[in-house]
Amino acid sequence: MRLRYLSSFWIEYEQAVTWNEAQRSGLGEELAIEIDQAIARILPDPLSWELVERDCRRVPVKRFRYSVIFQVDQSADEIKIVALPHASRSPGYWLSRIKPQ
Repeated sequence: MRLRYLSSFWIEYEQAVTWNEAQRSGLGEELAIEIDQAIARILPDPLSWELVERDCRRVPVKRFRYSVIFQVDQSADEIKIVALPHASRSPGYWLSRIKPQ
């Protein structure tokens, strides 16, 4: 399956990495690595991850209070990376970004 990232995901990614880097030198890079690893964990079996809302799934980012929200479109052989919510953020704020399948 191929990956497709929404531009809003990249905005959240940059904000999260920048904020963490400001907290401690190197922490932003550590977060970026953990996000990449979380996305890599999706690929072998995307439908095994927790279904959170509508047809979106969630994979936690290890060591950090973030998750990667994604949507699987089997007919298009695609995984759409939707959001990078922090655990303290309002649940479901990203729902307007997705179309029901």
